[in-house]
Amino acid sequence: TILLLHRFNQYLKEVDWDKERAIRLYAWNIEISAALWGGIHILEITLRKQLLRELITASKRLDWWNSYNTVNYRTLKNLKQKVSSESNDHLLDLNDLDSQLPFGFWIGLLSNRYHQSLWVPILNKSFPKSNKKRADIHKDLYAVLRLRNRIAHHEPIFDMDLFLLSNNIKNVLGLLDLNKEIWLKKNSRVDAVLKKKSLVLNGEYETSF
Repeated sequence: TILLLHRFNQYLKEVDWDKERAIRLYAWNIEISAALWGGIHILEITLRKQLLRELITASKRLDWWNSYNTVNYRTLKNLKQKVSSESNDHLLDLNDLDSQLPFGFWIGLLSNRYHQSLWVPILNKSFPKSNKKRADIHKDLYAVLRLRNRIAHHEPIFDMDLFLLSNNIKNVLGLLDLNKEIWLKKNSRVDAVLKKKSLVLNGEYETSF
């Protein structure tokens, strides 16, 4: 009970301890979380599949990490755990590998640690029409990862810059695949949910999730 009260206090504090508005903010937080999840879903799948495709193409093997001695210990350990968990120690199927490793793993491959070993010769090809710096792409993706994790753990996100984060999702997706960015914009309801926040808090508009 104490923990639940502490969580709800975050909403109460945001609306000057008005209980009705806090409940409406709580509902809106669920709605905007649900709306953002679609874009995160598309971005995560697109990123991991395109990075994996380039790594396999460059190394000419499914166990691409064995071609690069620069992969750090933690990354290598995660990969080997996935492989060794398979029966008969056979190589993981392409679809198995990209879906079993977390979003943060793939984002980590775009960090400064791998700039020379992976980004310059290989991974930049996943962003074919981008002139954006690797560091900026990594920063935008890491911000999306933080958002993703908060949503996944049912945390408040109303106090985050959701306009910026929504744009991060669309912009990075566009660097990976322009057609998917266009498709996301066509289907996403994030902008509509963001615009009605004040109406929801005032009781003029119902939430829907």
